[in-house]
Amino acid sequence: MFSNQINADGICFRLVQVIEQIKNLPSAFFDSHREIPWNNIIGFRNRIVHDYGSTDYSTVYEVVTVDIYQLKEILTKALH
Repeated sequence: MFSNQINADGICFRLVQVIEQIKNLPSAFFDSHREIPWNNIIGFRNRIVHDYGSTDYSTVYEVVTVDIYQLKEILTKALH
């Protein structure tokens, strides 16, 4: 999965940063793109931040290897 704890922690930190930026998007953007699971994304950030000692790294791995690419596809289509 991850080569070591430092890499896993770094990936979690970066995901939190990205999701913090997502949270700053205008509410009109959220409203116009309801196909994106905003609550799940923000909830994922909250689980990393508030349950850090028990973070499920298999879920983090799935997010960075699958989910983030699906989100990129949705956003690319939404913005073109």
